[in-house]
Amino acid sequence: MSAEFIIENQALIRCKQDELTETLTIPDGGEKIVTFAFSKCQCKEIVIPPSVKIIEYGAFQDCVKLERITIPSTVKTMKNSLFCGCRSLKEVTISEGITEIPSSMFENCENLETVHLPESLKVINASAFSRCRSLQEITIPENVNSIGSFAFLTCYSLKTVHFPKNVAVIGLETFGGCSSLKRVRMPEHIGFIGKGAFQAENLLCFPLPEGEMCVSVEYQWCEQRDEHLLLQFINASDLDYREKIFSILKAYSYKVAIALWMVEHYPEQQIYQAYVRRSIKRIMQNLIISGDIERIEKVLSFGYVTKKNIDSLLDFAISQQKHEAYLTLLNYKNEVVGYSQKTLRL
Repeated sequence: MSAEFIIENQALIRCKQDELTETLTIPDGGEKIVTFAFSKCQCKEIVIPPSVKIIEYGAFQDCVKLERITIPSTVKTMKNSLFCGCRSLKEVTISEGITEIPSSMFENCENLETVHLPESLKVINASAFSRCRSLQEITIPENVNSIGSFAFLTCYSLKTVHFPKNVAVIGLETFGGCSSLKRVRMPEHIGFIGKGAFQAENLLCFPLPEGEMCVSVEYQWCEQRDEHLLLQFINASDLDYREKIFSILKAYSYKVAIALWMVEHYPEQQIYQAYVRRSIKRIMQNLIISGDIERIEKVLSFGYVTKKNIDSLLDFAISQQKHEAYLTLLNYKNEVVGYSQKTLRL
């Protein structure tokens, strides 16, 4: 139940471990852990001392029994793939003072559930948490301004991402394949979103000074013409410039999101009212399919659903087996449009 540490010139070269050792405490004094020093180690926990300043490439790669790790604040340099393939790793704590998570640091840590990130963090690099399939929630610290490509690729269980306002760049396929991620509250100062960063049917909610604007992603985020135009609209304040953007947008879901948001916050702008009025049936049908009751209620409050179209929408909700949407429409008809003779058929 012991381990032998090979240290040369203040660098930990290798660890020879007894298979029964569950916790390894690295002796204080060494400043560097070299490439693959603990690779394929069989312990459940490794304690890194405060003397360590540098951890090189793949130092703990494929430690398949490792369950928890804390990176001390004294570590100033970390190379790529440090814990890649540590498939039993469940909890990670990165101490205050560390500013960057290197590429593939926790890639393929398929049982990782809890991640504690420091407020000092500024950058999350490519594939940092790729294929962490048990991760359900992540809070990005306030000072992070860039999240690299594939950083959370195929994190199938990820349901919630808490962005700070200062994230400006989200890279290529950052949240690609995150099938449990439905509604995403976007950073306030986002300037670039890479191709495939979000999946089809993700609902991206952008905070604007007037109020939040939610956009359904078509197919996937393509980082092409219409995506650039949408970000320009979000970052613009001039109403004439916004109208120009709206007039040349082609993606239906982006036009709808902008039109609904403008009708809510700038009802005097006739171009948006006219678009919503013309498209109200299709808009409501899409919302019924999505089951987004909050947005259905919001659109109903605009008054464009009338006696002429309410019954067809009720029938559509029945055909789609959308019970809650049906009840919302029925209540609207009873209270606003007029008494309904339709009976509940779901």
